Amino acid sequence: MNSERTQTRKVFAGITLFALAGIAIFGGVFAWRTSDSARGAALVGSNGFEIQYEAICDAANGDAVVDPYTGDVLICLTLVGHNGMTTQIGSGKSLNNGDFDLVVVGGSIEVRHVIGPIDPVPVDPDEAAANPDLLIPCAVDHFSGELVLSSPGEVIPPGGTGGPFSAFLTVHDGAPPTCQGNIAIYKVSVVAENPSDPNPDPAPVEPVS
Repeated sequence: MNSERTQTRKVFAGITLFALAGIAIFGGVFAWRTSDSARGAALVGSNGFEIQYEAICDAANGDAVVDPYTGDVLICLTLVGHNGMTTQIGSGKSLNNGDFDLVVVGGSIEVRHVIGPIDPVPVDPDEAAANPDLLIPCAVDHFSGELVLSSPGEVIPPGGTGGPFSAFLTVHDGAPPTCQGNIAIYKVSVVAENPSDPNPDPAPVEPVS
C-alpha cells in the first residue's frame, strides 16, 4: 500500500515539474491582460477661399454694363488697346476663410463675352471693299489675359490675407478694327491649394489585438 502511494506521489511530482517547466518556457501564455476604451469624434476641416479684386477704372462710360452670364452690374471699365498692346486691368489679393493654410499657385483671366457699341458707326461699302477687316466682327478670340503672382509661395494662414496678384489683358495684334468701342467682359480666376506638410508623418502605431 505504501509502495502504491509512493509511486502515485512520484507520478504527480513528475507532472507538476513538467507543467512548471512549460510555464517557464512559455511564460507569456498565461499573463493577465486588461484594457479600457474611450469614444471621440473628429471633424474634417475645409478650405475656404475668396479673392478681393479691384479693377482699374480709367475708361469714361456713362452706362453700366451687365455681365450676360451672371447678371452682375459692372460700373468700372478699364481702357485697353490698341491692337497688340497689353494693359494692366486690375489687382487683388486673397482671403483664407477656411481651416488650413493656403498657397496661391496660379490663376487666369478669361474673356467671356464681347459687347458691341449700342450705335455702331456704319461701314462705308467702298471702305469695306478696300479693307475687308472692317467687316470682321470682334470676338473673344481677339483677346487674352494673364494673371501674375506678386509673391508666389506665400503661405496664407486661416483668417489671413495674402497672395497678391495683378491682372493683364491683351488685345491681339490681329484684332480687327471692329473691336474699337467694344466692351470685353472678363473673369478673374485664382487657384490656391494646401501647402505640403514639411513635417513627416509619425510612425504608425501597431494595433493591440
